[in-house]
Amino acid sequence: MNELVVRVQAPDRQAEACLKSLGPELDSAVYERSSAELSYDGELVLRIKARDIHALRAAANTYLRWLDMCLKLAE
Repeated sequence: MNELVVRVQAPDRQAEACLKSLGPELDSAVYERSSAELSYDGELVLRIKARDIHALRAAANTYLRWLDMCLKLAE
């Protein structure tokens, strides 16, 4: 299993907005080859797991774009 962990420092307000916005999407996304979770412990933590490196890259592209978009909108 391949894993990528991304930690992003963000103000509480932005982090809360991202958790509320992306949380349901991450919870409902059912992919055969990858999974992701987003948490907050003083910084946003995006954890992506995938069966193979190709699935990890695809999932990382998707989730990192969503996270970037959310942080920019919450500014």
